[in-house]
Amino acid sequence: MTISHALPKVDLVVERQWHTGMHARCLQEWGCLGSLFGGFPSSRYQSLGIPRKNIKTHPLPALGNHFLNRGLPFVPFRWNEPRAISRWVANEKLLSPVVACYATAPRYLFPLLYKRGSTLLLERGSTHPENYFWAIQKARAEAGFPVEDKLSQETLEEIEAGKLAHFVGAGSQMIADSYTTRGFDPKRILLSPWCTDPDIFSFCDRQGRDGREVRLLSVGIVGLRKGLGRILKMARWAEKSKLRTRFRLVGPLEPEAPAMLAQAPRNVEWVGVKKGASLVSEYHNADLYVLPSYEEGFGISILEALSTGLPVLVSGETGGKQSVISGRNGFILENFADESLEAILAPLSNPSQRISMASAARQTVMENHTEAHYRRTLRMEYTRMFSMVDKAGGSLEPAWV
Repeated sequence: MTISHALPKVDLVVERQWHTGMHARCLQEWGCLGSLFGGFPSSRYQSLGIPRKNIKTHPLPALGNHFLNRGLPFVPFRWNEPRAISRWVANEKLLSPVVACYATAPRYLFPLLYKRGSTLLLERGSTHPENYFWAIQKARAEAGFPVEDKLSQETLEEIEAGKLAHFVGAGSQMIADSYTTRGFDPKRILLSPWCTDPDIFSFCDRQGRDGREVRLLSVGIVGLRKGLGRILKMARWAEKSKLRTRFRLVGPLEPEAPAMLAQAPRNVEWVGVKKGASLVSEYHNADLYVLPSYEEGFGISILEALSTGLPVLVSGETGGKQSVISGRNGFILENFADESLEAILAPLSNPSQRISMASAARQTVMENHTEAHYRRTLRMEYTRMFSMVDKAGGSLEPAWV
């Protein structure tokens, strides 16, 4: 499938830079990248390979929050970053024919743009807001925290704003399903599974690690949604079962995390945020990867781990499970009962079992999840979107049926 030379421009609106580089580079290659409206200084986006001429930034809210969080024990004020970015973008006189918006900014931006004539593309890194909300409540309940029994006002507003979208960009089948089962037109889902860079997250030969403790790594925000409670359950089970393990948690802490970690067994350690070579080193020094999230659109860290040859253990609520073949490159944990942990974790304490899965883990990425795969799929999906918009002749309605 090919794209015409006369391509409509696409603006990207992002609060943070996650996933932005891959998306913007694809659009730039096809000549349809409009402006990237970002919440960080332009240098952050340039480092991702995005041309300076395409970058517009409004970093004050993010930088202000950053310095407030670092400098004050109690922060009486925080900028609402997505609302600030949305108002800034909405004040732009000229926007591209397609505006793609990430994270929570669509809640504020789409109502402001709905009458402006642009095609609105909702880029989702998580499942439908209602799925997301109830997943968080489940995580809170299982960790012993108070829960809400009805949808929050913020969630309701996010749902209503999402109904203004003409298309939804989904990085996993789980994200797509969460929208189609709630009434979104399946033909308006742009399904482009995410990717990683196998040159950066290089393969590591883990031969010769017999006799040492099994090191289980988790990367990402450390908190309820990512399954911190489940990780602590696994760690306590391993300790009780006399398995020599070390759970290393890499990433920033959610508000509930410090209290939970204070009750963690001794085989759990939080090592803070790691980036670049130090992050790759964490993967190389690990023996297993674990991401038992209660809600996860995909989980790029799963691909990073697989790329280095790490078998992965993921929950059934993780979109990245589509890349996991149980017993081949990892396991999907549908529950965290002791008998399930015994059946899966105990055999993996044997180095030969893990090493036998390493090449399959790497192969998963090389055959399905490089940037070349992502570009090819995204190109097909955008071609389809452009064609639908062109056929509608300016009368395209939002995609709820």
